[in-house]
Amino acid sequence: MNGSSREDQGLQSPISDGPSTGSNGDSSVRSVSQESSHTGDSPSPAPVSPEINRRLGVNYDTNWTRRPLPSALRDLTFSLLIGPLARFICSPTTTGLAHLEGVDEPVIFAPNHVSHFDTLALLCVLPARFRRRTVVAAAVDNFFDRHWKCTLYSLFLGTIPVDRLRINRKSADIAADLLDQGFNLLIFPEGGRSLREEMMEFRPGAAYLAKRCGRPVIPVYLEGVSAVMPKGESGVHRAAIGVHFGELLRPFSASITGGKEEDARRFTRRIQAGVAALGAKMPTEN
Repeated sequence: MNGSSREDQGLQSPISDGPSTGSNGDSSVRSVSQESSHTGDSPSPAPVSPEINRRLGVNYDTNWTRRPLPSALRDLTFSLLIGPLARFICSPTTTGLAHLEGVDEPVIFAPNHVSHFDTLALLCVLPARFRRRTVVAAAVDNFFDRHWKCTLYSLFLGTIPVDRLRINRKSADIAADLLDQGFNLLIFPEGGRSLREEMMEFRPGAAYLAKRCGRPVIPVYLEGVSAVMPKGESGVHRAAIGVHFGELLRPFSASITGGKEEDARRFTRRIQAGVAALGAKMPTEN
């Protein structure tokens, strides 16, 4: 991502947007570590000993958080505390939730990214049956660099580690394995918070994972969330937001295109167009 147009902190997409180089999407996999590519002056993670480092970052095992007891604790805490507090702060209205009705397969949520509050904004309006099975891609240098952070965010928000600072296929494999196991995935295809109102170019992470795992993508437009937690401020402000869900998107098959199956880059452009179309409508309904 361009240092002048993106800010790297926050929960971000696990796959970055390098140019496609071949049919197997290797560049999309390489961008696993670089997708939430940092700005030139982005802070480096504090140094830790090699022994501790081996248990942190992308090596941190979040499997324990998806066992029955931690899962029940996460659901209870979100249902009774985190979710109601988030809804009190942002007073969300929604459109398009009907697109989720009847969906009985894992999906990839692909929203625009404008605020550190984006993850809570989306999770707090998701039907419980989706939220309980949703994992959130999180940058290892922000959320998995200390044991207390690893425990807190993975337990209560369902985060999974994404190494955005170096090439690491493991990040893509973690996300793909969870999609194969039946979990939904929340990623931000822009790779970071936009410094402007308009969206930045989407990276192909969501498209790559959709093709690799055979899962549909749901475009989501988050409206007004930057007012809740503006860039450069550590506090939150009460402000009404909108969360708009689009129709499920899948890569076009060869029979539809009349040639080869739609590649990740073309599918990425279609995902971004879907998110932009939701933003252009800006409807609100309870």
